[in-house]
Amino acid sequence: RRSARKVILLFGDAPPHVDKNIICQKWASDFRNKQRGIVSTVTCRSSERLEEFVAIAQIGGGESFLTANERQIMKQLMILVFGSQHRSKVIEAFNLMGGQESIFEK
Repeated sequence: RRSARKVILLFGDAPPHVDKNIICQKWASDFRNKQRGIVSTVTCRSSERLEEFVAIAQIGGGESFLTANERQIMKQLMILVFGSQHRSKVIEAFNLMGGQESIFEK
């Protein structure tokens, strides 16, 4: 449906190979512009966000996050699926399920 929320979530602990990075950026751009979707990225098991993932998320109209904790990944996944504009409600629901404070809360 045209009105459906379309989201691609890219998780990884290493950047795309150099020859694949341009392809990833093109797919993110096409998904955003042709499908009216968003592409967000999550860098796992790293001390800082991957530069390539930040670029893909920006091109895809999404957000880029960093996490190493699986509870944080689940919370961020919920925020990405429902949208950042609903962050406070998602965090409230997550905390009711026994979630902890995380680096994703602003």
